[in-house]
Amino acid sequence: MIAAILGSSGSAAYSADNKFLSEAAKMVWEKYPEMFDATKEIPPKLMEKNDAVILAELNYLFMDFEYAQDATTRTFTRWFSIDRRMVKLNNERAVEEFSKHEFGHKEKASIDWYQFAGMEIGFGAKIHKPDGRVIPVDLSDAYDITEGKNDNKRNRIKKKIDISGLETGDVLDYFTIRREWVQEFDPPAFQYMINEKYPIMNLRIECNISPEITLDYKNYNGAPPFIQITTNKGRTILSQTFKDVPVIPNSLFIKDKRQLPFYYVRPLNCRSKIRRDFVERSAGVNGNLHPSFFFNQIAQRIAKVDFSNYEIRGKIMNLIKDYAKTKPDLTQKELLDIACLATLYVNVTDKKGRYDDFETALILADIVKKSPIDAKDASIAFINSRDNVPTKEICGWDMTSYGIKTGDNLYIIDTPAYLVPGEIPSVFHGEEGAAYPSDPQLIKPMSTPSLFKLPPNTSNDNTSVVNCEISICDGDNISVTGDISLKGDSKSLCSKFNGTMDILRESEKFFNLPDKKIFKPQKPIESSEIAIERINDAEKQLSSFLFSDADFNISQHKIVQRGLTPDNKIFKLEYNAKIPSVVSEAGDELIFPIGKFTGSNSRITGNERKRQMDIYLQSPYMERFNLKIKSPEGYKISEESLKAFSKNISNDIGLLIVQAITDQNGDVSVVVQQRFVYPTLDISAWQQMLDILDARADLTEAVIIFQRE
Repeated sequence: MIAAILGSSGSAAYSADNKFLSEAAKMVWEKYPEMFDATKEIPPKLMEKNDAVILAELNYLFMDFEYAQDATTRTFTRWFSIDRRMVKLNNERAVEEFSKHEFGHKEKASIDWYQFAGMEIGFGAKIHKPDGRVIPVDLSDAYDITEGKNDNKRNRIKKKIDISGLETGDVLDYFTIRREWVQEFDPPAFQYMINEKYPIMNLRIECNISPEITLDYKNYNGAPPFIQITTNKGRTILSQTFKDVPVIPNSLFIKDKRQLPFYYVRPLNCRSKIRRDFVERSAGVNGNLHPSFFFNQIAQRIAKVDFSNYEIRGKIMNLIKDYAKTKPDLTQKELLDIACLATLYVNVTDKKGRYDDFETALILADIVKKSPIDAKDASIAFINSRDNVPTKEICGWDMTSYGIKTGDNLYIIDTPAYLVPGEIPSVFHGEEGAAYPSDPQLIKPMSTPSLFKLPPNTSNDNTSVVNCEISICDGDNISVTGDISLKGDSKSLCSKFNGTMDILRESEKFFNLPDKKIFKPQKPIESSEIAIERINDAEKQLSSFLFSDADFNISQHKIVQRGLTPDNKIFKLEYNAKIPSVVSEAGDELIFPIGKFTGSNSRITGNERKRQMDIYLQSPYMERFNLKIKSPEGYKISEESLKAFSKNISNDIGLLIVQAITDQNGDVSVVVQQRFVYPTLDISAWQQMLDILDARADLTEAVIIFQRE
């Protein structure tokens, strides 16, 4: 909640606070000086294989707790976090990468008059030259940046610096420090990954926690438990040191939180005066709590529910009943879909709405038990995303997604907005979840939830189909007219075409709401500038999917179907595009790079071909391109050139089928279909996957030739 508000709420104007920066620099440079030795010898192999080598890295968290004694006693949690790195720059690519930095961001979050959080970011750097000179980076060279008019109006000003004087062979020692505070609410969680894209010779992770704070932590994927000590002032220090941390073995097809070691650190303000979601907590550190602890927290939260607090239930129920009157033959599954859509819509648009995911799940569970839905077995379900945690069991109430389960039907509240309520994101398929009765009277102390497992989804659940007609015009320019249909998680490709108001208007159209009942915000949810930027980003994302070169730009699009309601689950869009100078002439022949129109499919090269870890995809999926190329006047197709478009690779994990034919008019039709059938593959399947990906990359480079008649 705090992160969201800090990212979107207004803030006071800010220029770099020199006092804060100087204090931060003094504190950071003096912390663990023995770790940061710019003269440390680096093994030749590390220098040869990597653009940069991290000689030392420190991730440090210091957290305090205090009371404010005034008219009302308030609790504050204050903390600062330091990320410091000393990096050897081995070539110009590294110099370019590490020369650009941002800092100076300062914000405060408030609700009306109540200010409850604040944050500011500082930065400092020194350059160690090979001859022993140490050059402090002058922060006065930094310049203000804003992100469009919206940021400028809010005075959300940041600093950016392009460090001058960096050269190959230098060692850059730099830090970022975040100083933050929050009143009453819990601080955000912290995650510390051990691996990075460059080797780390010396890494230390340390958390220094006030004795009045509760802290839960878990170590994942082989990360060793923290070493824990208590100081004479009662503070708890958690730390771990690593030597010679290797680079991430692969960057493609990896779920870092499933496969790479990391720590999850969750501080709690257990003495908050505003809310007590769970049981009373005593201060201290809890490492690797058993799932039953979190089960008990959720059970107790359900047991405390007072449904009289949820006033929007009547409005939701009326919406469902009014719709059901117009369609008396609805099945219970259809009614459940409608109930979920109605609940989410009312929660966003009603003045008394804005309930969190857990509360919304409770409201929905209460709704579906009533007529006309009559799903008496509805329970509160909770499940972890495959992207979020490395285990199938629940590992923290705040890492869990909530919803309802009735029979075989599961409805997850925080489903991405590009999916229809009731569609399950693929990151949840195959995962294990748990459910408690939604009736507080049925929750018994220390009771165990019922467990369930979702079946895997299939490539048919996540499909993209492209149809387009391509013709040469104005010499060597190309004109394209086409459409794309997306189903399931594949709709994420075009998610930015749907703004918040688009999503709400689709719901209103589905429920056939009269004009007097549709949602009319007091002020625009997004400015015209933001909407234009969002659409431009969406067109760029779609363009990169459709074509393998940056010159492809969609010049016009029309959304036929948004795929956001139970009767409308497929996204459809029509588009036009033009591409300059893509056809080349060779004597009496025109060379047409049709393979570029089969998507952006980069060839896997170098170390990425040497797989060391299992393979993770976002989901099983299927892509199909149906292309028609109109033969230019005065030319005919070279049948010999069509041989490159004849592929049929099929193995245990997927397939790639490509074929090309000509019709009586001399026009060419190319059909490409690629499919992967599993979301997770063992490393032993890597060669089979490479066979498909290599063939697809070959296809991207393939051309057809038209010969002058």
